[in-house]
Amino acid sequence: MITRRNARVILVEMTMEKDCLLGQGASRFARDRLMEQSDEYRMWVCALCGLPAFVERAGEIKECRVCHTNKVVKIRLPYGTKLASQELMAMNTVPRIITTPYDTNNHINE
Repeated sequence: MITRRNARVILVEMTMEKDCLLGQGASRFARDRLMEQSDEYRMWVCALCGLPAFVERAGEIKECRVCHTNKVVKIRLPYGTKLASQELMAMNTVPRIITTPYDTNNHINE
């Protein structure tokens, strides 16, 4: 038998679950609209300093001209992010893209 108090508790629990699902769905929706259905851009960045790296067309020479290392990684980002970072660089504000190692063995396809 559902009493008024029990119905109120059930309603509160369902509201919290709904909010959690909406929160998760909003982040996946934003990722889908901004990354998968947008213009994807791939660029090389330095793994140490996070600045764009220099790569020769053949891809054999990869180096960061700021910290003089060859530890560079290729990342995917929306084209709008690339444009925004270039505009910030033109205003002498340097955005850095800090990367973390990515393990393909433990990744679960979503």
